[in-house]
Amino acid sequence: MTLFKQHGFVLPLALIMLAILTGLAVTLSEQAHTKMLEIQRQQTSWRNELEYRSALQQIIRILLTGEVVYNKVYLDPLALPIDGQRFKLKGLEVQIQDGAGLIGLGHYEPEWVLRLLSQFCGTEQALRITDELADWVDQDNARHRYGLESIDYLRQRHAYLPRNIALRSLDELLELPSMTPELYNGDAERYGLKELLLTGGVDHLNIATAPAPVIQAVLGLSAQQTRKIISLRNSNNWTELNKLLPTYHRAFGEFGAYNASNLFRIRLRKQNDPALTVLLRLTFNKSTPYEILLWHYPDTYRGWI
Repeated sequence: MTLFKQHGFVLPLALIMLAILTGLAVTLSEQAHTKMLEIQRQQTSWRNELEYRSALQQIIRILLTGEVVYNKVYLDPLALPIDGQRFKLKGLEVQIQDGAGLIGLGHYEPEWVLRLLSQFCGTEQALRITDELADWVDQDNARHRYGLESIDYLRQRHAYLPRNIALRSLDELLELPSMTPELYNGDAERYGLKELLLTGGVDHLNIATAPAPVIQAVLGLSAQQTRKIISLRNSNNWTELNKLLPTYHRAFGEFGAYNASNLFRIRLRKQNDPALTVLLRLTFNKSTPYEILLWHYPDTYRGWI
């Protein structure tokens, strides 16, 4: 029998081969276990997506055929909130946000974004982000006071240069040097910018569906005034709420302060599983009654948690 000497001991070759085979068997077993977990994860993902699609079809039907009254869509016996409130549908947690309740970066005023940012960070950082955003989307090479143009990004060896056109996806905001993941994502205690902005959006604001930070930023209100508006809205006291609003504001557009849009951000989540986020536009008069602009499932693309 061939012998092998190691650390002063003489081992039979058979024992060495046994150890090698045992290690190989363990490795193969671990690989098989990992593969099985991946298959199970994929199966769960497929099942979830089927459930999400079923619930989404019901939501779309209600949005298309129901009646919008302030911050809800009614189709007997259901009343779906469209102001981002969480509710249950088919065992899923659902959020529907009217696009007119968010600041659309395709139609925004710089002071709106500045006032929005100032609620979550210092004035200097808010000014820098506002100017960096302006330089990121404009087509000239004139630098805003706190902004940056392509030459500045090249000098800093940044991975990306300004698009010099409207944002294609909201997470492009993370390319701005003064933007932080914390500011973009938010947490359990506060909104993130990703919850309050849309890349394109619509050209008017709906007071009935907008989150408090958006109302405060667009109307230039104090935190106390905004809380009063939200309190009246939560109690459906629209008569008193009307008294607090300006009779006219450019952001309201021609239809007044409570005009819902045809654009909705819909989020579906099954407990402890990844979410589905959809940006949906109702088209009504076209050959198809709706179009899906964005579909993120699992919703784990850059910047989302």
